[in-house]
Amino acid sequence: MIFTVTLNPAADYTLTIPNFRTGEVNRAQEVRFDPGGKGINVSKALQTLGMSNVAMGLLGGSAGDAIESALKEMGIETDFLRIAGATRTNTKVIDPESGETTDLNTPGPEVTAEELDAFKKKLKSVVHGGDTVIFSGSLPAGVPEDIYRELIHMCRSKAAKTILDTSGAALKAALDAKPYFIKPNTDELRTVVEHDPEVAQEVVRAARVLSLETGAYVLASMGGEGAVLIKGRQALYAKAPEIVVHSTVGAGDAMVAALAAAETSGMEEADLLRFAVAAGSAAAAMPGSSCGDIGDVLNLAERVICAPVLG
Repeated sequence: MIFTVTLNPAADYTLTIPNFRTGEVNRAQEVRFDPGGKGINVSKALQTLGMSNVAMGLLGGSAGDAIESALKEMGIETDFLRIAGATRTNTKVIDPESGETTDLNTPGPEVTAEELDAFKKKLKSVVHGGDTVIFSGSLPAGVPEDIYRELIHMCRSKAAKTILDTSGAALKAALDAKPYFIKPNTDELRTVVEHDPEVAQEVVRAARVLSLETGAYVLASMGGEGAVLIKGRQALYAKAPEIVVHSTVGAGDAMVAALAAAETSGMEEADLLRFAVAAGSAAAAMPGSSCGDIGDVLNLAERVICAPVLG
C-alpha cells in the first residue's frame, strides 16, 4: 500500500475576482475549494493515476472536516488523527485582468506532544514491509524539525520504502535517516548543498552530492525545464514537454505521486523519470491543484525526451 503523510494540511480556497481592489467590496466570479497540503495533493494525484492509497496526517476543526469529506468523495481512503487545533485555511485571490494572485493564509494549529505521539503510534500500526510511505510538506507549530527523520527510521525498521518531499530545516534533519527517494526542487537543493544550482548541469552536480551523501535516489525538479534523476554518479535528464501552464500548484506533488506509482509498478529508471515529468506537466496544465488523468500523463510521457547526463 502507498501511504501519504500530511502533517500540516490546508483547506484551499481560490477566488477569481476581476479587477480585485483592496479596501473595497469585491465579488468573486468563481469560487473553488480544494483539500490541500502537499501529501494530500499527492494522494489526489495517485487517485487520478489509478493507484490506491491512504491519506494520513493531522486534521482539526471545520476545515479538517471539509478536507476529509472531500477526499472521501474522491474515493480516497483516509486515516487521519483528529487534533484539537483547527487546520489552516489558505485563500488565493486571482485577478484575471491584472494576472496577479494574492495569498491570504491562516496559521496552522499548535500540535501537542500527546497528539504527535498518537500519530506516531497510528502510523506504526498500519505500515508493513513492502509499503511506500510519502512524507510531504511543512510542519505545524509544536512539531519538532526532526519528526520526518524519526518517522523515516520507523518505516525503514518495518522494511517500508520512504519518499521525502519537504524543505528547510525539516529536510536537513531527515537526510541522515536515509530515505529511499528525495524529491527537491532547485530552491530546496540550495538549502542542503554548498552549490547554488541555476542551470541543469549545476542541478545535476548538487543532486549528485545529495545522493552520494544519503544513498538515496534524488529526483530534482526544475519546473518547465524538466528534471534529473540521480543515483550516486548515474544521472538521467528529462526535458519537459511544452504545455500551456494554468497553475503550478501541485505539479511537484504530481511528480511525487508518479514516482511512487512508477516505483510500485517496477518501471525502469528512464521510464520512471519520463512518467514523473509528464505527471508534473499534466498537473501544471490544470487549474488549481488538480491533476491530469492517466491518459493525459501517458500522452505527455511520449513527448518527454530523456537521456543520460555525462560527467
